[in-house]
Amino acid sequence: MMHMTFYWGKGVTLLIDQWITRTWLQYGLSLLLLFVAGVIQESLSRRRARVAAAVRNLLAAHSKSEREVPLLRDQHERSHPRLVNALDALLYGINVALSYLLMLAIMSFNGGVFVSIVLGHTLGYYLFHSESDPVRSGHACG
Repeated sequence: MMHMTFYWGKGVTLLIDQWITRTWLQYGLSLLLLFVAGVIQESLSRRRARVAAAVRNLLAAHSKSEREVPLLRDQHERSHPRLVNALDALLYGINVALSYLLMLAIMSFNGGVFVSIVLGHTLGYYLFHSESDPVRSGHACG
């Protein structure tokens, strides 16, 4: 039976027919997994830009010696942005997929699932949000 309003209880089907919780242990482990997935999703969404910047710096340092040769310089300057963009796109795809899976889990309308995912996102935001972000440091506009 699919619920269309929030309910509380250990019996919930999550994402696939085989992921059914019937005991409190199964339910608790599922909530823990969803909580961790919320933390991971928030981490991915906040760290994607840092990973891209780190790859850019690594590639720039690696190709410094080759920049002295004009033919190699042109090749590296064209290929680096593609590699960084491809990595960023891959991480973005993983981030979006995880976000949608968590949204679908919340659509089970189980109160524990909802609270677990929201708390996971909250902890992830607290742990991984940049201190230099204007919103967090109080320098936001409007």
